[in-house]
Amino acid sequence: ILEDVHLRIAEMLRADRDPWEEIQSLIKKESRLILTVQELGCGIVPVDAFDREWREVTGRICCELAKRAQAVYRMTCGIPARLK
Repeated sequence: ILEDVHLRIAEMLRADRDPWEEIQSLIKKESRLILTVQELGCGIVPVDAFDREWREVTGRICCELAKRAQAVYRMTCGIPARLK
């Protein structure tokens, strides 16, 4: 289980590392993973440039991960909704 992927992406961006490359290498090592990510796309667009980039990069990575996933769930108030 890889929790808080969105926070890990922020750490990688701050360290000037490519989060997509690092996540891909992790996926290659572990064939079965459960990833958790908080929703970042709802609400007001951040004023801070880093926060906007982080939100955009995280969204694009999550879209790519969802394409490759066997199952995708959105959890709201402890209630899972299967998206894929």
